[in-house]
Amino acid sequence: GLYYYLGAIVNTSEVPEVHLKYIQSAVRLQQWPEVERVCRDSTVYNAEEVKDFLIECELKDPRPLIHVCDRFGFVEELTAYLNKRGLHRFIEVYVSSVSPAKGPAVIGKLLDLDADEDFLKR
Repeated sequence: GLYYYLGAIVNTSEVPEVHLKYIQSAVRLQQWPEVERVCRDSTVYNAEEVKDFLIECELKDPRPLIHVCDRFGFVEELTAYLNKRGLHRFIEVYVSSVSPAKGPAVIGKLLDLDADEDFLKR
Protein backbone atom coordinates (compact mmCIF):
# COMPACT_ATOMS: atom_id res chain seq x y z
CA GLY A 1 0.00 0.00 0.00
CA LEU A 2 2.79 2.43 0.90
CA TYR A 3 4.37 2.04 -2.53
CA TYR A 4 1.14 2.98 -4.32
CA TYR A 5 0.36 5.86 -1.98
CA LEU A 6 3.84 7.36 -2.33
CA GLY A 7 3.78 6.68 -6.07
CA ALA A 8 0.82 9.01 -6.35
CA ILE A 9 2.65 11.89 -4.66
CA VAL A 10 6.38 11.35 -5.24
CA ASN A 11 6.53 13.30 -8.51
CA THR A 12 5.15 16.45 -6.89
CA SER A 13 6.54 16.09 -3.38
CA GLU A 14 9.35 18.32 -2.15
CA VAL A 15 9.88 16.20 0.98
CA PRO A 16 13.11 14.16 0.84
CA GLU A 17 11.70 11.50 3.17
CA VAL A 18 8.86 10.79 0.71
CA HIS A 19 11.39 10.12 -2.04
CA LEU A 20 13.53 7.91 0.20
CA LYS A 21 10.54 5.87 1.40
CA TYR A 22 9.33 5.49 -2.18
CA ILE A 23 12.73 4.21 -3.30
CA GLN A 24 12.83 1.82 -0.33
CA SER A 25 9.35 0.46 -1.00
CA ALA A 26 10.05 0.13 -4.73
CA VAL A 27 13.18 -1.91 -3.94
CA ARG A 28 11.22 -4.17 -1.57
CA LEU A 29 8.65 -4.77 -4.31
CA GLN A 30 11.38 -5.16 -6.96
CA GLN A 31 10.04 -2.30 -9.06
CA TRP A 32 13.46 -1.73 -10.67
CA PRO A 33 12.38 0.70 -13.41
CA GLU A 34 10.81 2.96 -10.76
CA VAL A 35 13.86 2.76 -8.51
CA GLU A 36 16.07 3.75 -11.43
CA ARG A 37 13.71 6.51 -12.61
CA VAL A 38 13.49 8.22 -9.23
CA CYS A 39 17.24 7.90 -8.60
CA ARG A 40 17.90 9.38 -12.05
CA ASP A 41 15.26 12.11 -12.15
CA SER A 42 14.52 13.28 -8.61
CA THR A 43 16.24 16.37 -7.28
CA VAL A 44 14.65 16.10 -3.85
CA TYR A 45 16.05 13.05 -2.06
CA ASN A 46 18.98 13.08 0.34
CA ALA A 47 21.71 11.57 -1.84
CA GLU A 48 23.79 10.25 1.07
CA GLU A 49 20.82 8.37 2.55
CA VAL A 50 19.77 6.91 -0.80
CA LYS A 51 23.34 5.91 -1.65
CA ASP A 52 23.79 4.17 1.70
CA PHE A 53 20.46 2.36 1.32
CA LEU A 54 21.26 1.15 -2.20
CA ILE A 55 24.71 -0.07 -1.13
CA GLU A 56 23.13 -1.99 1.75
CA CYS A 57 20.70 -3.66 -0.66
CA GLU A 58 23.46 -5.06 -2.87
CA LEU A 59 21.31 -4.82 -5.98
CA LYS A 60 22.13 -7.19 -8.83
CA ASP A 61 21.79 -4.29 -11.23
CA PRO A 62 23.43 -1.22 -9.68
CA ARG A 63 22.12 1.33 -12.21
CA PRO A 64 20.11 3.25 -9.58
CA LEU A 65 23.26 3.50 -7.44
CA ILE A 66 25.28 4.57 -10.47
CA HIS A 67 22.84 7.42 -11.13
CA VAL A 68 22.98 8.63 -7.52
CA CYS A 69 26.76 8.43 -7.27
CA ASP A 70 27.36 10.06 -10.64
CA ARG A 71 24.98 12.95 -9.98
CA PHE A 72 26.14 13.68 -6.45
CA GLY A 73 29.88 13.07 -6.66
CA PHE A 74 30.24 9.68 -4.96
CA VAL A 75 32.32 8.26 -7.80
CA GLU A 76 35.11 6.86 -5.62
CA GLU A 77 32.62 5.09 -3.34
CA LEU A 78 30.80 3.74 -6.38
CA THR A 79 34.05 2.46 -7.87
CA ALA A 80 35.07 0.76 -4.62
CA TYR A 81 31.64 -0.85 -4.27
CA LEU A 82 31.47 -2.13 -7.85
CA ASN A 83 35.03 -3.42 -7.67
CA LYS A 84 34.43 -5.19 -4.34
CA ARG A 85 31.32 -6.92 -5.72
CA GLY A 86 33.09 -7.90 -8.95
CA LEU A 87 30.75 -5.80 -11.09
CA HIS A 88 33.50 -4.78 -13.49
CA ARG A 89 31.25 -4.64 -16.52
CA PHE A 90 29.33 -1.80 -14.85
CA ILE A 91 32.60 0.06 -14.22
CA GLU A 92 33.44 -0.32 -17.91
CA VAL A 93 30.04 0.98 -19.01
CA TYR A 94 30.24 3.86 -16.54
CA VAL A 95 33.64 5.01 -17.82
CA SER A 96 32.92 4.42 -21.52
CA SER A 97 29.29 5.56 -21.80
CA VAL A 98 27.77 7.14 -18.72
CA SER A 99 30.47 9.55 -17.61
CA PRO A 100 33.74 9.34 -19.56
CA ALA A 101 34.98 12.59 -17.97
CA LYS A 102 35.11 10.81 -14.61
CA GLY A 103 37.31 8.04 -16.01
CA PRO A 104 40.52 9.37 -14.41
CA ALA A 105 38.88 9.38 -10.95
CA VAL A 106 37.67 5.81 -11.48
CA ILE A 107 41.08 4.60 -12.66
CA GLY A 108 42.77 6.40 -9.77
CA LYS A 109 40.48 4.72 -7.25
CA LEU A 110 41.00 1.32 -8.86
CA LEU A 111 44.75 1.82 -8.61
CA ASP A 112 44.34 2.76 -4.93
CA LEU A 113 42.39 -0.46 -4.44
CA ASP A 114 45.06 -2.54 -6.19
CA ALA A 115 42.47 -3.70 -8.69
CA ASP A 116 43.23 -6.52 -11.10
CA GLU A 117 45.81 -5.28 -13.56
CA ASP A 118 44.23 -7.14 -16.49
CA PHE A 119 40.96 -5.34 -15.84
CA LEU A 120 42.70 -1.96 -15.75
CA LYS A 121 44.38 -2.58 -19.11
CA ARG A 122 41.01 -3.11 -20.85
